[in-house]
Amino acid sequence: MAYRRRAMLCTAIVMVNMPAWARAGEPVRADCRPYVTSTSRIAFIDDEHRRWYVRYWAGTCDGLSFFSCTSGKPYWNDAVSKILEAGPADQRDQLLNKACKLGQLIGFEWAKDNSIRCIHTSDADKFLAIWEGKGDAFQRLDRIEARAKAMLKCR
Repeated sequence: MAYRRRAMLCTAIVMVNMPAWARAGEPVRADCRPYVTSTSRIAFIDDEHRRWYVRYWAGTCDGLSFFSCTSGKPYWNDAVSKILEAGPADQRDQLLNKACKLGQLIGFEWAKDNSIRCIHTSDADKFLAIWEGKGDAFQRLDRIEARAKAMLKCR
């Protein structure tokens, strides 16, 4: 019986010290999860990379410096909602798939340390300009994806 109480206490201590996203599960919105790799299976460079990836998706700064991170919008889970609103209802699943995969592509790179990443916060303005341009939602996402993939060649 004493062993069980100690195990439960240790579990409680670990849970309290875990970042909120880890306690709650994936930072990625539920309808995106079938289209992206789980954070438990992504090879992050370090915990800081993981925490910034969570910030990118969920808008939370858990475990990040107050001076370097601001919680809230923009964050990708919210962007996906706006993307879905811009597309035809009968193509929602295809648009969701594309938006979620694009989020993972951009977010994984953006979340890296400033000294090694190829996609920076300032690039969000370029992506936004493409999004606000002409074409249907799929065409605009294709252009953003092409731009992001081109940026990944900075190394």
